Amino acid sequence: MIQFVHNNKTPNPKRINILGASIIFITLYGCIGSKVTKNRTERNSKTLYNVIALNQKSVAEPQPTLIWDFSQNRITGSAGCNKYSCDLVINQSNLNALLVDSIITTKIYCNSQVMATEYLFLDNLKKAKRWVQNRDTLFLSNAEGQSILVAVKT
Repeated sequence: MIQFVHNNKTPNPKRINILGASIIFITLYGCIGSKVTKNRTERNSKTLYNVIALNQKSVAEPQPTLIWDFSQNRITGSAGCNKYSCDLVINQSNLNALLVDSIITTKIYCNSQVMATEYLFLDNLKKAKRWVQNRDTLFLSNAEGQSILVAVKT
């Protein structure tokens, strides 16, 4: 409660202390339960990403997608034309190290430009050895440390 002083009256110290305590309580209570994650996708969630770059070149429509599902250790999505699914193995001693294994896809043929992007996307997914998340952007790099895939959270 905010109290205005009129006619040269002094404010009641009890009311000021209650106001101060209320502000502190609301501030602290608002922080309870909020999670701060730095460079990590939540381990119990599915997160959808749109791929915006492969081998440091922007990707045209249709963009491949990644759905990271840590609870099932899977990545699924659209490679551009075909749907895919693969196993995701995160190294427990180095949580930024990963292995993408057992990629399976549907077998629909699309125009050559879409198929070229799809083949490059799937090849880069197989080559991915490290991942870093910076806010809403996911970066995958190969064994040599070169950026091979950039995706943004949707």
